[in-house]
Amino acid sequence: MPSELPAREELLDYLLSFDMFEKMGRRAEGVEYVTFHLERFIKTLRQLPRLPGRVRVLELGASPYFMTFLIKKYFGYEITPANFFLDYGEETSDYIEKAITISSKKYGEEHTFQFRQFNLEFDPFPHQDGEFDLVLCCEILEHLALDPVHMIREAHRVLKPGGHLVLTTPNAKRLEQLWLMLRGWNVHAAYSGDGVYGRHNREYTRWEVNELLRLNNFEPRVQVRDAYHHGLSYRLLAKLLPSRRDNLFASGRKHGATVEVRPAWLYDQPEARVFVQQDRIVMGERDSLQLGAGWHPFEHWPPGVRWTGAEATAFLAPRDRRRALRLKLHGGPRGSHARLFLNGRAAGSIALAAAEARELELALPEDVARELRAGHAHVLEVRLVVDDAVLVAHAGAGSPGTRTIGVAVERMELS
Repeated sequence: MPSELPAREELLDYLLSFDMFEKMGRRAEGVEYVTFHLERFIKTLRQLPRLPGRVRVLELGASPYFMTFLIKKYFGYEITPANFFLDYGEETSDYIEKAITISSKKYGEEHTFQFRQFNLEFDPFPHQDGEFDLVLCCEILEHLALDPVHMIREAHRVLKPGGHLVLTTPNAKRLEQLWLMLRGWNVHAAYSGDGVYGRHNREYTRWEVNELLRLNNFEPRVQVRDAYHHGLSYRLLAKLLPSRRDNLFASGRKHGATVEVRPAWLYDQPEARVFVQQDRIVMGERDSLQLGAGWHPFEHWPPGVRWTGAEATAFLAPRDRRRALRLKLHGGPRGSHARLFLNGRAAGSIALAAAEARELELALPEDVARELRAGHAHVLEVRLVVDDAVLVAHAGAGSPGTRTIGVAVERMELS
């Protein structure tokens, strides 16, 4: 691992010697891309942790592999690339596996990259827990159209304890945006001929990236730096307004359990986005996809739980001929009494002492079970109504306040 990288001219010559863009008949595009992004490549390399021994790296969105070449040559890390070349809504088939060979005659190198294609917003990463020392996510976050937290959660899962996530993304507050607004121009990215993922769908501030990492159990460090060449007037202004430089260079060290926390400031009406696929909900594990209204943010005590308000709904996908609902609940500070409704039918009541943890199993009402077996109902709505929810002090979103809490739910599943 080098204490210093070679001169920019040498790095540029090295990257331009590879034939990927030539094979596509688009060499000029490759030259423009590398020349424009070289400074960002260098600053990303300087962000990488220097790790001893065999180091395994998952590089998300690796194509066109310029960062891959640099990391292999100057750090010696093992790279596992991942890509997604389809558009939003197009699904891969069993994590399509492909291979590409790229050569540099000048430097006598030939690299064959085998990669799996999967969607970072929806698909579980096709890798084992704790498989990697480092996950690299360069200029991807801003392209996600729906849900960045799933990607961050999966990165946490596949990292070893103490592993590192390195992430770069444009700074939403950069001087370029300010200049566009002052001139009365639109700051948002144009629609792309490459589809939804070809454009910037949402950019982030330094505070937002820091919070996304912190809430999902990374120890964050986010720096604001210029990533591209600028003239003298820009450089002078950037000295006066350092928080408005080009890019965010973030790193996060994994700690704690893998969770999936979606902050309220990032999602508008999250309960409207219900995506029911599982017959169980474990709080902190993609739980928000199956939760309706009435839930407070995820908390990791441990265990991982979400408090309900006075009323909360969740949704389960029925499987086979299951006839009961199993719940793991925790009582409120003064105890909790709740009523359970399944697809609108009363299914029983629950009484918990203060801070009591209990696992319960309640039979499905016969008419609900019959509807599910016959296929007349494709989703089971679970609604908890807490009769003695309490108002408690709460420090959330950076300021003190109050909230109404009912019961803390650890998990629910059909059995």
